Amino acid sequence: MKVATYARVSTGRQELEETIKSQMMAIEDKIAKEGHTIVQKYFDDGWTGMILARPGLDQLRLDANSDNWDGVVVYDPDRLARKNSYIQLLVDEIASHRKSVLYVTMGEVKNDEDRLMLNVKGSFGEYERAKIVERFRLGKLRKARDGHVVTSSAPYGYTYICRNDHGEGHYEIEPQEARLVKKIFEWVANEGLTIRKVVKRLQELDIKPRKSKRGVWNSSTITNMLRNESYIGHAHYLKSEGIIPKNPIKDLKYKRVLKTSRRTRDRSEWINIEVPAIIEEQLFWKVRRQLETNYAVCKRNRKNDYLLAGKIYCECGRKRNGEGRQENNHLYYRCTDRVYSYPNPPTCRGGGINAVVADALVWRGIADFMSDSDLIKRQLNRYFQKFEQNKLVVPVASDQIKKEIATLSKKEKKYLELYVDDRISKDVLDKSMQELVEKKHVLERELASIPEELTAVRPSDQDIESFVQRTKETIGNLNFQTKRGILLKLIDKVVGDQNSLTVTGSLPLGEQFSGYLDHRNVVYGSISRNCRFTKCGQEYTL
Repeated sequence: MKVATYARVSTGRQELEETIKSQMMAIEDKIAKEGHTIVQKYFDDGWTGMILARPGLDQLRLDANSDNWDGVVVYDPDRLARKNSYIQLLVDEIASHRKSVLYVTMGEVKNDEDRLMLNVKGSFGEYERAKIVERFRLGKLRKARDGHVVTSSAPYGYTYICRNDHGEGHYEIEPQEARLVKKIFEWVANEGLTIRKVVKRLQELDIKPRKSKRGVWNSSTITNMLRNESYIGHAHYLKSEGIIPKNPIKDLKYKRVLKTSRRTRDRSEWINIEVPAIIEEQLFWKVRRQLETNYAVCKRNRKNDYLLAGKIYCECGRKRNGEGRQENNHLYYRCTDRVYSYPNPPTCRGGGINAVVADALVWRGIADFMSDSDLIKRQLNRYFQKFEQNKLVVPVASDQIKKEIATLSKKEKKYLELYVDDRISKDVLDKSMQELVEKKHVLERELASIPEELTAVRPSDQDIESFVQRTKETIGNLNFQTKRGILLKLIDKVVGDQNSLTVTGSLPLGEQFSGYLDHRNVVYGSISRNCRFTKCGQEYTL
């Protein structure tokens, strides 16, 4: 039989210990004994089993519909996933293509008893992961409350000494780095240097940071340093917590870690850990006051009206930001490469784009499009032709995820009932509800990423003519805020240089179509980012 193999490890440490190789050795031994032939290998290095969106697993699921192989061999069911429901989903999905799943640690699932054993192993894998996570959490909490540093790396100016026979892990002052830390604080406190001026001075003195691919200091590194209370002897554990971003900067298909954002906890939750101080408290708080002063008087904080702010990009791929009025009294969109490259010379040579001219050109293009019924109808025809050719079906996975969300909702209701009956405390309720909400949010994001069956209602010619007529009557009398709100809804991206601009965007259809110019429908930002109206895209070159 032609078979494929799948192996997964969840952490970098497991990768270093070569557990992928260990899995593959056991898998290949089983295949050799049973006389199968390996035709394809799938790997996921450093991917948690708590999420289904993994590159190797996705490719395996896609290939299951082909005739390349007849079965897949896995070391253990928990290598497929760390949730029993996910394991059942994957096994059933592969079986629906008349392919088998074989395991090294157990036999092939052929009857109800085998399926029961698979459920037991899947549930045990899920329980084992939860137990490991809780053991690590309690261990770190105990260490922090005992006054020991809980970290894997130390701030600049310190060296982290790992736990050994002489004691627990702790910070030790690194003399050379500590002298520089004190100098930086003094530059800001006594000379009033801004963050960028500190970066420039460090570059002029040819002082390299501890870690940097570019070999220069980042302004965020200096900012964090000047706000870090460890330098006055107070390190903190539980200062922040990981959360799932509501509006991720990078909407990647595959994410090794879901909680990529940080949220500062209430200060009452912080656990203070005494560490050696590098500077005096008086100097530290003087710097904090100076930073507030620097921010208040910074010229870059003077606001100007930029219609394309957040939507315009340079041809090099970076965003363009608005730059305040120059000597010629003009506003410009300039490539942010100069900011990211600072203090080194910028790598992008693209010049600035006059903001007034660019705003006027793009808005005129939008107004012309919204005022032309023939153009809208042509784009609708093109869209619906493509729509009919590319209808999608709802994957089986969505039903399973919906069931899990419903189960979590029932648990929320149960905890509330227990609290009302005084059977659990407020702390237990808050902690339990927070965990359930986070789990539901993960499932909802995963469900939102699954394409649903598309339905679209085409606006009638009367609706289009009414919309165009209303546009012509109001488009010339809109203020900046209303224009900005419409633009945020219509435009996805503007890319260009001083010679041309390429605008990509869409006009939402459906119920919003007839009332699109109503100021009540204009908001600053995307609503229901993962559940938008069906769109009709159009690209212009100006």
